[in-house]
Amino acid sequence: MEEVAVVGLGAVGSMALWRLALRGVPVVGFERFGPAHSRGSSHGETRMNKIIGDQPAPYKPLAKRADELWHDLERETGLELVVESGGLVIGPKRGPYVTRARRLAEAQSMPYEEIDAAEVRRRYPAHAVEDGDVALVDPHAGYLRSEDGIRAALTRAEALGAETHFGAAVRLVSDDGADGVLLSIDGVERRFRRVVLSAGAWIPQDLPGAVPVAPVRINATWFRPEGGDVPLDAEHFPVFMRELPDGRIGWGFPQVSDRGVKIGLHGRYGTPVADATANDRPVEAAEVRAISAYVRDAFPGLESLPSTAVPCMVTWAPDETFAIGSPRDWPNVVVMSACSGHGFKYAPASGELAAQLALGEEPYADISAFDLTRFEPEQEARA
Repeated sequence: MEEVAVVGLGAVGSMALWRLALRGVPVVGFERFGPAHSRGSSHGETRMNKIIGDQPAPYKPLAKRADELWHDLERETGLELVVESGGLVIGPKRGPYVTRARRLAEAQSMPYEEIDAAEVRRRYPAHAVEDGDVALVDPHAGYLRSEDGIRAALTRAEALGAETHFGAAVRLVSDDGADGVLLSIDGVERRFRRVVLSAGAWIPQDLPGAVPVAPVRINATWFRPEGGDVPLDAEHFPVFMRELPDGRIGWGFPQVSDRGVKIGLHGRYGTPVADATANDRPVEAAEVRAISAYVRDAFPGLESLPSTAVPCMVTWAPDETFAIGSPRDWPNVVVMSACSGHGFKYAPASGELAAQLALGEEPYADISAFDLTRFEPEQEARA
């Protein structure tokens, strides 16, 4: 029987592979597509990092550990993965999103500056804001280079002895207790003592009913300037979260390629995904109407039609909180699931947790808020 398998080598899986290999554990990683592929949830150049108020209490130790590990990975690979560009939380001064961010920042002694609408227009001219809006300026926020981060973790894991297989179709056959977990890889059976399942939107297909998560197709979109000279670098267009009049939350990133700036809407809109593997059809015009309308109103210096639009997926837990642990019928499988649209920045910390749980170590943080047992009444009701 082999030691540990990691199924799904995206953000969390690649990090789990690295953290296991660093311990000298014989570990094998399986991915149904290629390294840092564009079929899942972790592609699209960038992911937000540490924006003000985005660390509720259960996530705070994960945020601290993730920050340490991102910088460790940079040192071990010589790559720049963390860009501290600064960030903004924009919205009505007394709006719920700005109020929550302000409260969390003050409770956690996070430094920030609050500026009025006139100052927002002066410093960040691409944003069209209302007179009653404010921005909380977070000097330590920024972004992560998403595909580069996954490749870096995979490269480092392989250098430490991890075995990787890409283009591999994996099926979980059975969990046989002391005899480990039987996997079928492209029809060939292999048995492992423990398995980390970090397959994102594929988890409902891999373990039907074990974790009540729901993948949704939400596309990634980029926008270019509409003539003129609109500054879109990190100084003038840092990462942002913005509360809209109807309660929706917009977000965006500075320009890091010729695609333009990446802008999107946060929330449970989009199309439910029954088969994650089939989510590769081109983006249709109807799918970008909402984001185009937002860009037209909020960023008049940008073209309202995206220069690039690619399919992506968000996998939601019912409470939008991580799902970490072993399902009742799969005690040797560690499920790392349901990033719910805010998981990439925590990926190294989640990978560390996966390694600890797979090896029976004490987790570095209290993860009771993420435990799968919170779903059991719901699962039993559905049975």
